[in-house]
Amino acid sequence: MAEIRRKLEEKTTEELASAYREQDDENWSPEAFEAMRQILTARSAPVPTLMPKEPKPPEPPKYVNYSDVPWYRRSRTNSAFLVCHVLTCGLLPLILWVCINLLTGDIYYNRRDDRGHLATWSNANKVAAVVILLLSLVFVLVVLRRE
Repeated sequence: MAEIRRKLEEKTTEELASAYREQDDENWSPEAFEAMRQILTARSAPVPTLMPKEPKPPEPPKYVNYSDVPWYRRSRTNSAFLVCHVLTCGLLPLILWVCINLLTGDIYYNRRDDRGHLATWSNANKVAAVVILLLSLVFVLVVLRRE
């Protein structure tokens, strides 16, 4: 059967179609007719659709252990900076450090989320950081205009 199929595939589509239409039982076996039908169908078939792409696997966590997290990306450090900012009534503008730090990457808690990765500050914190930075910019511009 493989030999018949190989020979049939060497023929043009027109030759196959003509032989199939004639269906000369003396020269062709039922297997040969089936092979012709398959080849003709394959040649006139539309281009197969692309297989859907497999979804990308989730990225592995950047840090596995809290001890691997740099000091400036730890929640404890950034929370301390926020407290210092409040206690000094803004004389130490450490809140700007925290906002920029948060907007340039994640800040990690010393606990795990439901997936088992280190938990990070939420997106709401990032929105708050943008608002704080915008308010700080407005404040600086107002102060500079008065002078």
